[in-house]
Amino acid sequence: MKNGLKVLVMAFAVIALLAGCSTSEVVETVPEIVVPAPAPVVEAPAPAPVVEEAAPVQESAAVEPITGTLSYAGYTVSYSAVPGKAEVTYPSFITDEEISAFFAYTYSNNAQWLEGVYFEVTAPGQMVITFPESVTVADATAVVNLMLADLNTFLAEYLA
Repeated sequence: MKNGLKVLVMAFAVIALLAGCSTSEVVETVPEIVVPAPAPVVEAPAPAPVVEEAAPVQESAAVEPITGTLSYAGYTVSYSAVPGKAEVTYPSFITDEEISAFFAYTYSNNAQWLEGVYFEVTAPGQMVITFPESVTVADATAVVNLMLADLNTFLAEYLA
C-alpha cells in the first residue's frame, strides 16, 4: 500500500511539473505508468482456541456430625451438629411455647452471640437450630455454655 501511494505522489508531481511548463514545444511522449493492483490482503489464520483442561472435581469430604447429650434434672437432650445446622431432641412434654419463651430469654441475654442463629420446632421434642457456617466448635461450645447458664436461671424464674 505504501508503494502505491509513492507512485501516486510521483504521478501528481509529474502532472504539476507539466502543468507549470510554459513552453509550447512538443514534449516527448511519456510512457504510460502502470500501477499494479495491490495484492489481496491475506489475514493470518486465527490462533487455535486454547482449551483448558477442567480441574478434576473434588468431592467434598463428608463432614462428621458432632453429637452429644446434655443432662439436666434427670432429663436428656441429644444433639447432632454439622456446620450451619444442629438437630436437637429433647423431652416431648416440653411445649413449643416453653421452647419459644426460653429462646426469647436467652436471646435477650446474649444477643451479641446469637446473631444469625434461628431455631425451629419441627415436631414435639425436636428442633433444628441454624447458624452461620463460620461458627467454630469453640464458639458453639461457648454459646451452649451461656445457654445452659441461662437455662438454670430461666427455669428457676419460670417454675417459681
